[in-house]
Amino acid sequence: MRVLLHTGKGGVGKTTLALASALAAARHGHRVCVLSTDPAHSLADALASPVGPNARRVTPGVWAREIRAQVELDRGWQSVQAWLRELLREEADALVAEELLAFPGIEELV
Repeated sequence: MRVLLHTGKGGVGKTTLALASALAAARHGHRVCVLSTDPAHSLADALASPVGPNARRVTPGVWAREIRAQVELDRGWQSVQAWLRELLREEADALVAEELLAFPGIEELV
């Protein structure tokens, strides 16, 4: 398995390049899944077809999936908050744990 990650500022062609790379790989017999974390749904726009949180085949050899970063972060964050409450050994509510974990740069990580 190989992972290609296309990064850069908005509007530089990350989605276009990712989709072109996926189509080229599929033409060479590889199976490819294009994942997008763009909240603007640019992958769906590029495909002119809806793309959701579950991978779906868009052409032979190519699947597409849009990851909703906030949903995934919230899902994982609950277990981190529980661990932190346990670590602190106090009856802190979820908001306290969330505030303690809101460090600078977290939004760029997701």
